[in-house]
Amino acid sequence: MKSLILASMLAAAAIVSTTAPSQAASMTVTTTERGPDHHWHKPMHVMTHCYTKTARIHEHGHWVVRKTRICR
Repeated sequence: MKSLILASMLAAAAIVSTTAPSQAASMTVTTTERGPDHHWHKPMHVMTHCYTKTARIHEHGHWVVRKTRICR
């Protein structure tokens, strides 16, 4: 009796899992925005004063060197 109930539940689950994808609606996404035109537009170069800060820290029993870029 247990195996009959288990088999019928498994069959019902298989039927439900195969019918759900066939009823899914399709969707189309369209965009009107254009990307940057690389033929004539060049990004403006901004001068910044940057330097690299190096820190040696002890983390979980090991020495770790971390380098961070600092821009002003």
